Amino acid sequence: MQSDLTTTNLPLSDEECARINLFSKCKTPDQILSILGPKNPFILYIWLSMAMVWALAAMPMMSGAFLMDDGCPMLSNRTSGQCNPNNGSIRAEFGLNENQSYLVEMSTSAFVGGMAVGSAITPIFTDLLGRRPVLVTILLIAGGSGCLSALSTNIFVFNALRFVQGLSFSGVSLTNWVLAYECIPMQLRAQSTLVFGLAWVLGYCLVAPMAYFIPNWRLLITMVSAPSLLFVIIFYFTVPESFHYLVSKKQTNLIVQWIKRANKFADFTKTAKIEQSDVELLIDHLEQQKLQRTDQNVAETVIKNEKMMTSKKSIMENIRANGMLIKYLIIFILLWVCDAFIYYGCRPCVFSPWLIEKLGRRLFTVFTHLLASLAFLSTPIFPANVPFVQLLLWLIAKFAIISSFTGLFVYASEVFPTLKRGICMGICTTISQICCIILPTAIRLMSTFSPIAPMLFFGVYAFVATLITFMLPETRGKELPD
Repeated sequence: MQSDLTTTNLPLSDEECARINLFSKCKTPDQILSILGPKNPFILYIWLSMAMVWALAAMPMMSGAFLMDDGCPMLSNRTSGQCNPNNGSIRAEFGLNENQSYLVEMSTSAFVGGMAVGSAITPIFTDLLGRRPVLVTILLIAGGSGCLSALSTNIFVFNALRFVQGLSFSGVSLTNWVLAYECIPMQLRAQSTLVFGLAWVLGYCLVAPMAYFIPNWRLLITMVSAPSLLFVIIFYFTVPESFHYLVSKKQTNLIVQWIKRANKFADFTKTAKIEQSDVELLIDHLEQQKLQRTDQNVAETVIKNEKMMTSKKSIMENIRANGMLIKYLIIFILLWVCDAFIYYGCRPCVFSPWLIEKLGRRLFTVFTHLLASLAFLSTPIFPANVPFVQLLLWLIAKFAIISSFTGLFVYASEVFPTLKRGICMGICTTISQICCIILPTAIRLMSTFSPIAPMLFFGVYAFVATLITFMLPETRGKELPD
C-alpha cells in the first residue's frame, strides 16, 4: 500500500515529498485512486452499488402515479354518470369522493415538500458526519416510512408518511452520488452520468409492471419501499466511507482499512496496489498535520476572538475569504434552477459522458444551455399550424437540458471542496425544488399575457445560464478540491 494519501489537501514541502519516493512525486487522493485504477473490483463495487441507490429512489417516487386514482375512470367527460374508484386504490379504500380528491393529490405535494426540506437538511449532516452513516440512515428512513405508509388508517397518516419518505429522497439521490464520486478515479467520472441515469431508468421501468400485477396500493408501496431496507443491511457491511472524506478528516485508521480492502480486491484482478511502506509514511505525515492543525486552530481561535471583541468586520472578512466559493455556489444555483425548470421526466442521453469528456465541463454546460435557449427562442418564429417543427424544437431543447442537468452533478462535484461538497450541492437542489413548486403557477400567469411567454422565459433564462457558466473554472482532468 502506498502512502500516496500523504498528500492531503495541504501542499507538502520538498523534503516531505522526497520522503515519499513513489513515482518521484507527492500523491493526492485522486492520484491514489488513479493508481488503483478503474478496474479495481472494490472501486467498481462502490460505484455500481451507489448507482443502484438511484433505482431504489426512483421506485417510491414513480409509484405515486400508480397509487392514485382519478376517481372517475369509467367516464370520458365527467358530465354524467357515477364515479367508481378502482378497487385497491387509496381513493376507494378511504372512501374519498370527488369533493375530497384534493386530499389524494396532496400526497404528491407532501412528497415534493419532503424532498425540498430534505435537500436543505441532509447535506449538512453529510458534510459533518460523513457520507456513509447519512446514506444508511436515510435509506432506512426511506424504506421504513414507505412500508409504514402501507399500514395507514386514513389519508392524513398516509400523506404524513409520504412527506417523511420524500424527506429522505433528495438525501438518498445526492449523498450516494457524492460518496461514489469521491471513491472513483478520474477515468470513471464522465461515465457516472450514464451509469447512474440507467439505474434511475431501471427503477422507473420496474414500477409499471409491478403496478400491473399488484393492483392493491398497500402491497405495491411495500414492494417498492422494502428493497431499501434490504440494501441498508448490505451497504452497512460492505460500503466504506468516502475516500476523499476520510483524507480530508485525516481519519488515519479508516484510511488504512480502506486501502487494505482495495488491495485485497486488486489481488484478484492483478491490478495495481498501494504499498504498505508508503501508507506508513502517510500516516506519520497525517499525524503531524493533525498536531500542526490543532496548534494553528488554537492560535486562530484566540486571534478571531480578539477581533470579534474589537471589530464588527468578522462577517465581511469571512465573506471575502470565501468569496470565490460563494460566487460558484450562486452560479450553480442559477444553473440548477434553470435546468430544473426545463427538465421533464426522462433521463440522461447516452452521448452525455462522451460529450462531457471531449468538450470539457464548462464548454459542455455552455453548449447544452445555448442549444436549449436557441430552440426555445426559435419556437415562436414558426406558426402554430406547423406542429411538427415546434415538436422538433421542443425535443431539441429537452435533449439539451437533460444532458446539461445530469452533467451538473459531475461539474458541481469537481468544483466544490470535499468538506463543503454535500451542503453546496444540497443548497442548489433545495432552491431549484422550491422554484419548481411555484413554477406551474408562474407558467399560468405568463400564459395569460401570451401563449409564447413561457417559451421566451425558458429561452432567455437558458441564455443567461450560458453566459454565467463562463465564470466557472474548467475541471476536466483536474483532481477533486479537498
